[in-house]
Amino acid sequence: PLQVARAIDHTARRRPGITAPIWRCSLSLPDEDGILPDAQWSAIATAFVADMGFDGAPWVAVRHGDDHIHLTVSRVDWSGQLLTDRWDYRRAREAADGLEEEHGLVRAADRFRTEGPQVRNNELEASTRRRGPDSPVPPEREELRRLVREVRDASRGLGRAAFESGLADAGVGFRANEASTGRMNGYSFTVDGLVDGQGEQIWFTASKVARDLRWAQLKTVIGDGPAAGPDAAATAEFVDRATEMMRRGRIERGAGQPGDHPALSSDPAARILAQWQAKVAGQEVPAAPLPVPASVPAWNDKRRRPHGALATDKLPGEIKKARRQIAEFQAQAESAQAGARTWDGMATGAVTGPRVR
Repeated sequence: PLQVARAIDHTARRRPGITAPIWRCSLSLPDEDGILPDAQWSAIATAFVADMGFDGAPWVAVRHGDDHIHLTVSRVDWSGQLLTDRWDYRRAREAADGLEEEHGLVRAADRFRTEGPQVRNNELEASTRRRGPDSPVPPEREELRRLVREVRDASRGLGRAAFESGLADAGVGFRANEASTGRMNGYSFTVDGLVDGQGEQIWFTASKVARDLRWAQLKTVIGDGPAAGPDAAATAEFVDRATEMMRRGRIERGAGQPGDHPALSSDPAARILAQWQAKVAGQEVPAAPLPVPASVPAWNDKRRRPHGALATDKLPGEIKKARRQIAEFQAQAESAQAGARTWDGMATGAVTGPRVR
């Protein structure tokens, strides 16, 4: 290591006016790629440095663990010429993409999508502790991303009231972040069971759930509700009825027949929304719309509701309370185990010091 350091320092000192003569980065792998042998890591590091245009200078790759290496490169080559690091992030991304394909590794572009902040290992482990290792449900933040987007799409053009009622029906807790001046800054979201070690509810701001759920983008989708016009009273009636149906239950998907006009759908919420949109656009509504039923069994039968399959209205609160108690019991058990390990160490002499005496 000392010889490598001397070689890198020797070339770097040839350009004393350069403020950053050393370039560093790390290359890491996800668990799905397994543990690569040293020879393969060596080939990856050599190809990466060459693709970056640094192969004419001294460099070193150090393997600190099974899943990653650290690269330290001199930006001054053996002849004393300065190597550029301009656009190094883009160049590194292109070099890594080629190496992933060449060595059959997991593509980072597939693993880390740009649709929103990704769930990291510590958050995934916490979600696994809350829901159990065999739970088929994804981590809470990914679940929130899906649910809020579904409600947003169903509330398109209907305003904040419809959007918030849809969130409540989908089982998503929300808080409107409004300034003291009344200016709307966005939402924060949560779901039942998303608590920390002390049982406190965890809230994610919209930008932490998905970038397209920030208020700047969200308000353009849900809008401000129906605009006033010649037929404002009829429009408001249709919107009120559609909003009430969204409040009573989520829109059932796939209820209409293929080829049917949306205004003739057997899904009441979809039908009313299509009729309202046709009126606003000045289009003629089909002559024989289906009657709106006074009661829809799928909305009243809690066993068929996707986010309300509970026997009574009090059961969700009882479940939340039980989960909080379980978390407290687990914390007490972990504390007791830690104390037992400490006393065992004292008894066996493994732990020494003035506190033991």
